[in-house]
Amino acid sequence: MGIAIAGMHYTGMQAASFSGMSISEHSNGFALNPIYLSVVIVFFIVCLFTAVFLTIFMDRRVQKQEVLKWAFFESALDAILVIDEKRHVLSLNYAAETLFSLKHQM
Repeated sequence: MGIAIAGMHYTGMQAASFSGMSISEHSNGFALNPIYLSVVIVFFIVCLFTAVFLTIFMDRRVQKQEVLKWAFFESALDAILVIDEKRHVLSLNYAAETLFSLKHQM
């Protein structure tokens, strides 16, 4: 949608004609070339889309690794306990529940 709006804007601006004073009379000697402006805008849009797609790709990859980690954790035959520095049990698998007669609160 954003690309379509930007495209229509620049198409309309290219088709528009203005009469009267020149650009240099309005801008106190500073004139911005529209070609350079459009190149800069396209560059930043491409960078933004690249960042978004890389973020989506990396998020899916992290989610897949998290699922595999918890699948291994729950299917392990050995007792696995996750304990914090205060010796509180954060998580335990089924084998640990059975071995230590504990029930985790997840």
